[in-house]
Amino acid sequence: MITNPGGPGGSGVDALPLLYAALPEALRTHFDLVGFDPGGFGQSAPVHCFDSIAERTAFFAAIQSVPIGAEEVAARLRSSEELPQRCGERNADVCPIYRQRTWHGTWTSCGKQLVTSN
Repeated sequence: MITNPGGPGGSGVDALPLLYAALPEALRTHFDLVGFDPGGFGQSAPVHCFDSIAERTAFFAAIQSVPIGAEEVAARLRSSEELPQRCGERNADVCPIYRQRTWHGTWTSCGKQLVTSN
């Protein structure tokens, strides 16, 4: 099971022992529990997706918060694809999580194999 520390600023690594203790025995017995620190928090390094604050501001200002109509929806989807691409290109030394769309892809892209149990 992958846990999400929430945010802002929560450490999934530090919270893991508390979460583990709160889980029922049946879950602890059958599943591995995985925690992570979001980029820039706890034991992780920050990820920089833009060359400047102005570039970041311009990128997000161009995205409709509540897209109305097919054109705005399509533009928002393009931005959703562009952001992980941009982050991946600028952070090649970091595990390529920004190029994946699913947790499974994230985990396998880091050289790990997901294990499940019934």
